Amino acid sequence: MAYTAQQRTAVLSILSNLASNRKGSVGDLRESLEQQLTEALQSSTFTQYIGRWDVVWGPQITKGSIFSDEADNAMYVARSAETNDHVVAIAGTNPGSLFDAAIEDLAVGTVVGFGGLAGAEISKGTQTGIIALQNMTDPRTTQTLRNFLDELPPTNANLIFTGHSLGGALSPAIALDLVVSQGLDTSKFKNVYVYPSAGPTPGNDAFMQLFTKTFPAVGDNPFNAWNQNVRNTLDAIPRAWAQLAELPALYPPLLGGRPVPCVQTLVNDLLTPALKGNTYTDLPFVTFEGTFDGDVDVPAPGVSCAWLRQMVYQHIEGYYATLIPELQSSLPVLLTLSEGVCLAFDGWCAIHRL
Repeated sequence: MAYTAQQRTAVLSILSNLASNRKGSVGDLRESLEQQLTEALQSSTFTQYIGRWDVVWGPQITKGSIFSDEADNAMYVARSAETNDHVVAIAGTNPGSLFDAAIEDLAVGTVVGFGGLAGAEISKGTQTGIIALQNMTDPRTTQTLRNFLDELPPTNANLIFTGHSLGGALSPAIALDLVVSQGLDTSKFKNVYVYPSAGPTPGNDAFMQLFTKTFPAVGDNPFNAWNQNVRNTLDAIPRAWAQLAELPALYPPLLGGRPVPCVQTLVNDLLTPALKGNTYTDLPFVTFEGTFDGDVDVPAPGVSCAWLRQMVYQHIEGYYATLIPELQSSLPVLLTLSEGVCLAFDGWCAIHRL
């Protein structure tokens, strides 16, 4: 069964994360990502669903600090052998990257202007991610992504930007930056689309309006939609930063629908103050109904750990199970939860409730 264009894009998006949870130099991590990408895209396990794709730019990774031994950002461009569509796939948060978590994910207390519309603003973290992606160069041609796209000949094919989690915030932001701020010639493509998933909110209401004007919504569900953030109704991450109040009681089977105290403390004492009064507005989104998984293994006792484990499942595996179930067992494990993390979370909450 061949996948829809949206499902194919989702697979390519997830594959951009193959350098996550690995340590090494920039060169070693990039080579590892390239090798794994090549193996996946040439494997019949994948080609039977997504067709044949070739990497035509990248992959490339960056580190946000000289002290980092993890990939902080990763990106590549793949071309369909059948349709000539080009997909720009941007990795999400690397669980091992402090830079991703502290800077790109959580740096929301400072906002910066976004060109194209007066008043449009994005988080400082999103801007940092955009700059990292803009500065990447192909390891062979030394072309930036912009240079590569500029030199593509006119084609009756689509250009698609995609990413999951952090990539779900960066993909619409860099697409909008290229088209509006940098004047990318979109006329050479049949369409320019964005297919973000599980993305947190990158900017304010004016930014959302500019995005909607530039990339009008297409479709009404995850299997036919473009230019809308694909969201699992039980995923906590897309609720950052416009719907934080929903997090403590997001999973009704826990505590009978009452707020989980530790998560309430997290929202009240860390996440909301991190905003420093800035207001974020969701990009247009489509949803699918998430299913609470009562069978997930919880590494430590307590409702706080159960909430965290459910959050991890819904943010990653919940998308696999609904959007691309046939490939679920072949896709990378992007995020795990240890007993140590659960205990640290409980300890932090206990201190903050004193």
